Amino acid sequence: MELKKLMNFLNECYAVQEKIYLLSDASIQIQTCETLEGMPHDILSSCLYLCHTTEFFDIMESLKQKDNRNLINFLLIENEPLSFRCPLNEQYNIYLLPEKTNLIEIYDSISSTLDDERRYPDVMNLLLETLYQSNGLQSIVNTAADIVENSILINDISYHVIAKSYRTVSGKISLEGVTGNGFITENTVDSMRNQGVFRVIRQTKKPLLKQQEGTQNRWLFHSVCINDIPVADIAIFADNRPFRYIDFLLTELLCKIVAIELQKDEFYKRNGNMAYSYFIHDLLRGTLNKKGVIIQRAKMLGLKLYDSYWIAVAKIGNSETSRNNIDYIASQMRILLPEGKWIVYQQMIIALFSRSEEKKLSSHEQMQLEHFAVENQLSIGLSDLFYDPVQTPLYYVQALHACNTITPEKTVYGVKAFSDVLVYHIIQVMVQQHDYREMLHPALIKLEEYDGRYNNGLMSTLKQYLLCARNMTKIAAVLNIHRNTLLYRLNRIKEITNLDLENGDEFVKMMLHIKIKEYITFRESGSRKYSSSQ
Repeated sequence: MELKKLMNFLNECYAVQEKIYLLSDASIQIQTCETLEGMPHDILSSCLYLCHTTEFFDIMESLKQKDNRNLINFLLIENEPLSFRCPLNEQYNIYLLPEKTNLIEIYDSISSTLDDERRYPDVMNLLLETLYQSNGLQSIVNTAADIVENSILINDISYHVIAKSYRTVSGKISLEGVTGNGFITENTVDSMRNQGVFRVIRQTKKPLLKQQEGTQNRWLFHSVCINDIPVADIAIFADNRPFRYIDFLLTELLCKIVAIELQKDEFYKRNGNMAYSYFIHDLLRGTLNKKGVIIQRAKMLGLKLYDSYWIAVAKIGNSETSRNNIDYIASQMRILLPEGKWIVYQQMIIALFSRSEEKKLSSHEQMQLEHFAVENQLSIGLSDLFYDPVQTPLYYVQALHACNTITPEKTVYGVKAFSDVLVYHIIQVMVQQHDYREMLHPALIKLEEYDGRYNNGLMSTLKQYLLCARNMTKIAAVLNIHRNTLLYRLNRIKEITNLDLENGDEFVKMMLHIKIKEYITFRESGSRKYSSSQ
């Protein structure tokens, strides 16, 4: 290990306050260390010799007699002032330590550091072997935790914990309070921000050793980057043993291996550069089930949440071109509706919207989205508005149902609001489990048969009567008939069906009958678009 690197590490990890007294070659490789109480038999330039300054003078007298020409490395505890002039043609590296330095402790620190460097190739091979086994990120973290004998936690840049391995020992540092609900707690994040942890590791991309404010707890941090973009952070907690050199080496290696592992993950590969990706992911899965926690997470990410929410789900068409372009389509949808928190999830494009006004899309946005959906063979489902983010999974499913519901007005591609397709969704589910004829209104079957024989438009009149909510003026205008003609037809319908058209229950059953017949007629018509979706 290079002498300069060794001394820098001792300073960083063990707070060794050395000062250079004489430096001939700081790049010399140190392989061993030795404490001196007298003159060593052999002087090795690859050894770092430790002693007090009082012993140093005797050693130098002995060296004069040996006519030594090797570079000699000394780490001296200055128990009395040192006055030494380097003889001509001789080389020395001499570092001085304060008088109160414990010689045995510093020797142990150097020995363990040199041992760790020799051990590193085996550690590297073990971690790489774990990576090649493809058992996932958690397996890699477990292996690393076994090596460092301390707890390891990995979070993405939304502070979502994506892997952890706790090796806490009774009486040691407790990690309770560091994480909660799958995230690093807000207090912990604020503390790290105040200490500049995230800023430093993401800028320098080097390990950072930090002591938690007001405690003896020590953390070792590093940032994981993909294509030079920070995507995650690694934290090792000294909750079992003090940090050693192997921990610094392993942290740097672990960052590279985690980056490789994350790029295997399809979800992370597509959304890794978005701080909110895992936040939305957990909302959809229902992992976050407390409103206060959700608001807290959003606040930490700088996401503004209003009182109303809605979900959009875009499903890609069956063509191979569309499926291959899912990432491009997602990027275009982010441009089209930038307020949405868009992610690619389970081969769909999903967004959460939160706006101050209780309106999902303006007419212009609706038109733009409709054109984009048709041009790119997308079925886009919109949920109803909801007011509690904990209900996100429910309304995600609702938007998904809107995507999958086929209607006479919206066959396959286009934008479909759940509220617009609700009746057809109910019918679509129903006919999958029952014979639709069970649900038809017997009185309207009779009316259809009558209408079929005489072709006098009674069914179309009844349909408009229901759709126009009994507004006689509007019904007559839609049918382009005189009001008296309308009244005559309604009376005729009552005579044939023997129904009370003013009855609310009958109103619902009649409308259901009409919608079922529309759906079945459409389904059996062999629509080209519908057939292509099967």
